[in-house]
Parts: sequence; C-alpha cells; structure tokens
Amino acid sequence: MNGYMTRSALPMSPVLLALLAALLAPLSGCELGQATQVLDVLDRPADPKAAILAVTPVVDTEQGSRVEAVLQLTNRSAIDLPLRNVTYTISVSGLDDFKLTEPARRTIPASETQTVTLAAAFPAAVNGRSWRVSGRIEYQPPKTFIENLAEESLPLPSVSFSASGKFD
Repeated sequence: MNGYMTRSALPMSPVLLALLAALLAPLSGCELGQATQVLDVLDRPADPKAAILAVTPVVDTEQGSRVEAVLQLTNRSAIDLPLRNVTYTISVSGLDDFKLTEPARRTIPASETQTVTLAAAFPAAVNGRSWRVSGRIEYQPPKTFIENLAEESLPLPSVSFSASGKFD
C-alpha cells in the first residue's frame, strides 16, 4: 500500500453526493440546477412512455364535431408517478387548431398503464380531413433532498407525444 487513500476507500452515498454538490456549486461558479444533474442518474425515474392509440370523431355533423384522442401512458418505473398538466393541440385541416392545457388529475401506479382522453371541439364536420395531435404531459418525480432545496427553480419533467392521420 502506498499510504494514499484510493477512490474505492471513500464510498459516496447519493445523500452525501447531493450535499457535496449543493455545497460546492456556489464555490465552483455553477448553478444549483447544474449541480443536481449529477443526481439525475441516481434519483430520476424512467420517463413514462406516451403514445396516441386512437383519434376519432365522437360527434361529426355539419354544425360541429367533437374529436377525442386516446393517449396511453405507461409508467416504466417502480414508483408511482403523479401527473400534473397536459398540454395538447389537435389540428384538423382547414379548421383552427384546438389548444388546451389542463390538470391531469391522476397518478400512474408503478409499472402500470393508463389512458387519458383528450377532447376537442370544431365548428364543422371533420370526416375526410387530415388531423394531427401533439403535446406533452408533465409528471412529478420523487423529491430528493437537493430537489427540495431548489424546488422553485426546477421545471417538472415531461414526456411528449404526437400522431397524425386522416378521418375516414
């Protein structure tokens, strides 16, 4: 042995690493948010998987239409993921886009799948027209020590989705 401590002699737990990152961030000139990136690999759950399963006109008349898109969300983590806001746009050719942000009001249990129905209204028939659905849904990761310190400055992670097609 050469009298020097080797790296393996100093195990670092995630909590110790978080504390060290929080303390050293101001000294190194980096922001606290940058220091938390070190912990992302250790603490952040896998992003949920999002896919549009179907887009259908539930009501379709010359006076107006109601379109519903079914969004499937799969939690690929071993922890429950509370969903926060869903922001989406449903576009139909020849008509103004329908855009909405609303609370998701649900939690996806660990390793499970749920569906969310996204609705839109249009002032004309949609049959035979092309459509596109796109958006993102925010979720709340579990809170770690470092996230509690910087809660106000860290944006919620989100997962995006999109699909397009034509109404028959």
